[in-house]
Amino acid sequence: MTTDLEARIRERIQREGPLTFAAFMEMALYEPGLGYYTSGADRVGPQGDFYTSPAAHPAFAALLGLQVEQLWRLLGAPGAFPVLEVGAGKGLLRDDLHAFLEAFAPACARALRYSALDAGTPGAAWPASAFAGAIISNELFDSLPFHRLVREGDQLREVYVTLLGEGLAEVRAEPSEPALARYLEAEGITLEEGQETEVCLKAGPLLERLAGLLERGLIITVDYGELAPARHSRRRRHGTALCYYRHGTNEDFLRRLGRQDITAHVDFTALVGAGEAAGLENLGFPSQAELLRNLGWEAFAALLPRRGLPATQVQANLFGLRELVKPEGMGRFRALIQGRGLAAGELDGLRYDPQRVARLVALGERLPIPLLREAHTPLLAGRYPHTEVDWSDQLGRWLEEGTSPPPGQASGP
Repeated sequence: MTTDLEARIRERIQREGPLTFAAFMEMALYEPGLGYYTSGADRVGPQGDFYTSPAAHPAFAALLGLQVEQLWRLLGAPGAFPVLEVGAGKGLLRDDLHAFLEAFAPACARALRYSALDAGTPGAAWPASAFAGAIISNELFDSLPFHRLVREGDQLREVYVTLLGEGLAEVRAEPSEPALARYLEAEGITLEEGQETEVCLKAGPLLERLAGLLERGLIITVDYGELAPARHSRRRRHGTALCYYRHGTNEDFLRRLGRQDITAHVDFTALVGAGEAAGLENLGFPSQAELLRNLGWEAFAALLPRRGLPATQVQANLFGLRELVKPEGMGRFRALIQGRGLAAGELDGLRYDPQRVARLVALGERLPIPLLREAHTPLLAGRYPHTEVDWSDQLGRWLEEGTSPPPGQASGP
């Protein structure tokens, strides 16, 4: 059965000819009212197709909140402190960050002017002028439409989507624009015979647009990906493009149009270059695990078992906390920290200070560690069999010893 979205894609192909994969992906994800991110359906969490760090545990937002609060102080504790989140989804990161700051740093929370932009929110407006503050995104750039390229002999070919009978099919032809070959050349990338990769021509311009909004402050970009040339290396011979559907992955890009996510690893080199071109300083590039540990993850993990909560609640929250730093999972995501008018050495998120962690632990109950609620993804509740594990023995040792789980240790099979 042909859906409204597929019919619209077919009509465009009939009118314009084969579509680049980027153009096809733009429609599949963002066609107004029909695309994956614009239809209004829940995409994150148990009823969706994947979960993100903000959904895994609210400590992700709280720890970023500690960096936001420090930035507010570095900027002189202004009475109005803008924070812009791009790709905000349903606003979970915004809600948890604001709730944490209300409890931990009320003056900062009162000054906070938080704007959340998302493709699924009609009428959302970009700031009218530049500001001193923070710009945050989490898993934004991986969802931007990308071109798919492949080396055939001595030629670079591009993947297009065309009509085949009653369905859609992929074909390869000459690249749609010279910018694609220039992109690879600028990053020193030479594909081997048969090697595939993805090129997103929208990432750099979007980063430059964000940079243009920042008079002083930080841009924090958290996502999965690498710097070139690792992003396009031979170990990724078949590229990184994937679909996410009901918490599984597939490469059936032309199926379930508007009902499955399409994504690829971010080329952070492009974002670094775009930031430099816009006058930003590249302050750091830690893994997500390093960033959160620097900000105080260990303090959260140490204090949580001391809250007097039921063991099952402690267990579920510790599991969510550990998901954020697992080296084979979200912990290996990268955080590109770019700034204007700041130095890397000033930022808590870019340096580990055991004394600062100790000070957070010393706060005890005064450190308002957030807990999982219905809006978050219950990773230990059995809805995700690959992460379900009985931690009762280990949990008992932590409670008895008053210690926390070590960051980065695998938390499941």
